[in-house]
Order: sequence, then C-alpha cells, then structure tokens
Amino acid sequence: MSKNKMTYGKNLTLISLSSLPCDTQVFSTVLNACSGKGINLDMISQTARKGGTLNMSFTLSDEDLAAVLGVLGELRSDNIRIKPEVLPGSCKINYYDPDMVKTPGVAAKMFAALAAADVEVMLVTTSDFDISILVPAHWLEDALEVLEKEFGVEGEEVEF
Repeated sequence: MSKNKMTYGKNLTLISLSSLPCDTQVFSTVLNACSGKGINLDMISQTARKGGTLNMSFTLSDEDLAAVLGVLGELRSDNIRIKPEVLPGSCKINYYDPDMVKTPGVAAKMFAALAAADVEVMLVTTSDFDISILVPAHWLEDALEVLEKEFGVEGEEVEF
C-alpha cells in the first residue's frame, strides 16, 4: 500500500493583498479578523520583503467570499493599503508523501509534469511532507491526470 496520497478540492477563492507594510501586525490583524468571523483560511502565503512592502495571499471556500470581503472592507478603514485581488472558482490539489522530507526533486517532478501539460499554477505552499497548488477550475482535470500519472496515486475529492 502506498504511503503517498493526493487530494483535491473545488470552489475555492484566492485572495491576494499586495504592497502591505512589512509589519507583522497587519498580517496578524487580517488573520485574526477572519478567524473571529469563523472564516477558515488555507494556503496562507507571504512573500519576502521588497522595498519595504510584502504581499500576502490565502485561499478560502467560495462560500465565504462575501464574509471575507466584509472583513477586509472593515480593516481597510484603518489601513488603506488593504486592497484585495479576488479570484474565485479555483481548485486546490494537495500531494502528500511522508518520505518527501528526504527525497529531493519532488516539487521539480510535479512542476515539470504540470508545465508539460500547460497547467497554470496560481499559488504554491509546501511543508516537509506535502505540496499544495492552486489551479484555475478549468485546468483541474488536466492537472489531476498528469499528477496521478506522475506520482502513481489517484486523487480523492475532499472539502478544504
């Protein structure tokens, strides 16, 4: 039995906040405000500092889009730099392998397969044991097909 696993979820929204001040307080405020409203965020990503600013991205269920826009609107009254870019209708694919931590090239293998199929990847998050990618909904089937072939494991639909 294989230790590796692939799951996917549909109906996700990508929110990106650009040119935020390099201040942990802004990041914390956004996360805590969403949490306080019961909004579950996933694939949370922050870029490296560039010119005194950074970018933040995260995903959430399409169902929570109105709620998160309300939260961000409230926060914008205190910080004019909070301007969300919104991309609903996305899908997340998560590949998990407990041996990934000691196996070089897993991400390279994944991205080579996706590139060969011309699949656009909008966001990536990783850990020692998994890689999560966000793709436009219209590329989900192509992405699953090439990754299932590449890693020898069938994707299972789950809710994120």
